[in-house]
Amino acid sequence: HTRFSRDWSSDVCSSDLSSPSLATGRTAMARLGELCSGRPTGWRETKPLQGFDNVWRVKVGRSYRMLFRVHEGRLEVLDLVHRQDLEKKLHQLIALR
Repeated sequence: HTRFSRDWSSDVCSSDLSSPSLATGRTAMARLGELCSGRPTGWRETKPLQGFDNVWRVKVGRSYRMLFRVHEGRLEVLDLVHRQDLEKKLHQLIALR
């Protein structure tokens, strides 16, 4: 998981499932590179999260979702969560606001 100090994402951890595999980590990094490339195709399968300002999700493989936001021209990864944990994670993030 990517953690940033003084960020709500650091207070929540999707640790109920095992850590993503090395292959999933590589896929996440590739998706991150596509997002940062500036090409519209890099944003395929990317959706804004309802109820959150400037927070997006993107598929990483079949089972994971990367949560991120764009802030001051930078893309900030908030977390990489298993799709089964996504709803639980969102409820936890809402409670932290």
